[in-house]
Amino acid sequence: AELGLTRASAFVDLAALESITLPGRPFAMVEGPSGIAQLESPLAGLVTARNLELMDDPGRLADSAECVDSGWLVELDVDDDAAVVRQELEGLEDFPERKPTA
Repeated sequence: AELGLTRASAFVDLAALESITLPGRPFAMVEGPSGIAQLESPLAGLVTARNLELMDDPGRLADSAECVDSGWLVELDVDDDAAVVRQELEGLEDFPERKPTA
């Protein structure tokens, strides 16, 4: 969605630290003069870091679509041994069953 972001008119809200993201569920919200976009997580994980600088200065998202160094949103721990991640993965149709190892 085109939000019309500018340096002076942008707002970002990110998932809380230690919160769990789930596939297809919102983990961030970006607001600009032309609307609001909720960003959905592509995978399950635990939020281990948030870009506080981006929250303080969300207009940096308007600088460039490729602001990879400063425009990141959250970091996730997606350790596949984590119970929540394993549960989400098992819900996918193409996830192979794991056989117990002896």
